Amino acid sequence: MDCSIEGCAWAPDGKRLAIARDDGRIDVLDLDLQMIATTKVSGSAARSISWSATGEHLAVGSYEGGIRVLDSPSLESHLQLNHRALWTRSIAYAADRIIAGGFGSRPLVFDAEVGGVLGDGGRQLRGPNALLPRAGHLLLGTDSGEVLRYDETGTGVSIADLDSPILSLAADGDTVFAGTYGGEVVRLTGPADDLRADGVGLAGAPVPSLSILDGRVVAGTYNGELIGFDTDDMTPSVRHQAHDGSIKSLARLGKYLAAASTDRTVSVGTLTKRHPVLQHGNLINDVAHSDGFIASASRDRTVRVARLTDSTDGSPPTDVRVLTGPDESVKCVGLVAWGDRLAVFAGSYDFRVYVWDVNFAEPATGRYPHRVVHVFDQAVSALSAAPDGAVYAAGWDGRVVRFIPRIAGDRLEVDTTTVVETCLSPTDSTVVNHG
Repeated sequence: MDCSIEGCAWAPDGKRLAIARDDGRIDVLDLDLQMIATTKVSGSAARSISWSATGEHLAVGSYEGGIRVLDSPSLESHLQLNHRALWTRSIAYAADRIIAGGFGSRPLVFDAEVGGVLGDGGRQLRGPNALLPRAGHLLLGTDSGEVLRYDETGTGVSIADLDSPILSLAADGDTVFAGTYGGEVVRLTGPADDLRADGVGLAGAPVPSLSILDGRVVAGTYNGELIGFDTDDMTPSVRHQAHDGSIKSLARLGKYLAAASTDRTVSVGTLTKRHPVLQHGNLINDVAHSDGFIASASRDRTVRVARLTDSTDGSPPTDVRVLTGPDESVKCVGLVAWGDRLAVFAGSYDFRVYVWDVNFAEPATGRYPHRVVHVFDQAVSALSAAPDGAVYAAGWDGRVVRFIPRIAGDRLEVDTTTVVETCLSPTDSTVVNHG
């Protein structure tokens, strides 16, 4: 099978093995690992799986949202379990209930017979998922559903609480948009230190990516759709099935968008007319763009960088540089360009931030030395290049670090500064408004 296995579980009889795959399918195998049954349960990765004590039901958690309970052996849908704060990392069947672990301080408990929540997940952690540099301040979107604002001194305040993990942020002038795990695109307006939620667009699936194009806020969803919302009333005016997997990241390229997907492809184009430009050997987590160059970060532990000479004719780039070095999946990527020369930054699940010095004026060599410019205490969760040439990286340990690349003689130098010591508990934890 051309996929990765996210979870597996033996049936109580010990004769069947269920596996959850990152292409959204689950398989049931016999003792010789021969296929008994298979079905697609999600447009995104199936993350975790568990059998009921009787073996009659199979619970599957996916990144698309919620838990699906299937009958066995038919694998037909039996029950759907949902909760706004549920981002399923692991699940366990226990008699008449299903336990789901996510980013809360306690697991969520569901009634396995009729659905419904028997116990909530407690306080959600403020782990950063989205990072948006703004003039004079920095915005973070967190697992707790809060938007955090930090000024130049590193002082933080919670300025909005959306009650669902925030996966993405984008801005159009002074208006900020937040994409949630609950499948919403929330419009936030007002002064920078007092944003207020005054409009909501419904995407119907978690929103891991946002961008602005043609006067619309564009959402990339976990079921592979690109949805354009009119910013005045937040109604969806364009919907297009752009990928066969989750659209994890969007990057603006003038009048076009680049989209990175778990189907291992980066596509470029309008909302409805697109063509592939980069391919990876595993799912793609992030895409970035700078001055005619594009870069993608993948679970295959590589970053791919290419020059886009014409993003309209459907021809893939002919000069693609493959950058290696991380020991784990590459989560995020950012670019700073000086003509043909690039500083390529990437954050990995191995806790490190890497940088490569790539010169497209020179022939491709196949070998590009990397440097580690920072090590977090947990995996790197988000990375964003600011218009002034600075690059910001956030880790799930709550820190945010700023990198300023420069060319000194013929050498790439990087100045590193920690700008947020921890976002897990902002200096001022008061929520200015609840949106």
